[in-house]
Amino acid sequence: MEDSQNHLAYNKSIESLDVVVLDESRAMQAITRTILQPLRLRRLRFFDNAEQALRDIHDEPPNLMIADWRMRLMPGPKLLKELRSKQSGPIACMPVLMTISGPTRREVELAYRYGAQAVIAKPFSPNAMQRRIQWLLQDARLMRLIDETYVIDGVKETLDERMEAMASENTYTEKTDGAPSAAGAGAAA
Repeated sequence: MEDSQNHLAYNKSIESLDVVVLDESRAMQAITRTILQPLRLRRLRFFDNAEQALRDIHDEPPNLMIADWRMRLMPGPKLLKELRSKQSGPIACMPVLMTISGPTRREVELAYRYGAQAVIAKPFSPNAMQRRIQWLLQDARLMRLIDETYVIDGVKETLDERMEAMASENTYTEKTDGAPSAAGAGAAA
């Protein structure tokens, strides 16, 4: 694998995609199946166990993984760390769409920092899921190998800039008001 390349779904058509869905909830799998079937994907596979999914996708790499952030046995950070490792071979550059029920700002930030290509809140609508997948297919950001881990080009820098801007804004608001702002209180938590 190269040190820098596009993700595995870049510029593909929806109909050509091999998609893996990883969610411990059978009910959520059924909902996701109902949402994805009308897209006429080439292949759609479901797993409720991350270890089994990882074994299978190493043998037959998909173009896209849709995974739950809050799995008990292998939560999102651990899953993404495993997937983005150079040791993972071709799946290191597979885009991952993380699903999070009632996501906090911190969870979304962590999902991106650990290597999620995109995040969608549960419950999601068919339209929201289709738009997110369409966006992923056009996402031209490169996957770059840094310290034995593939990272999405520009994500860390963008998140760091936003955090710095929020910190500056909170400091300014606190100095001008004399009291912490709602944003300042939320950022400290």
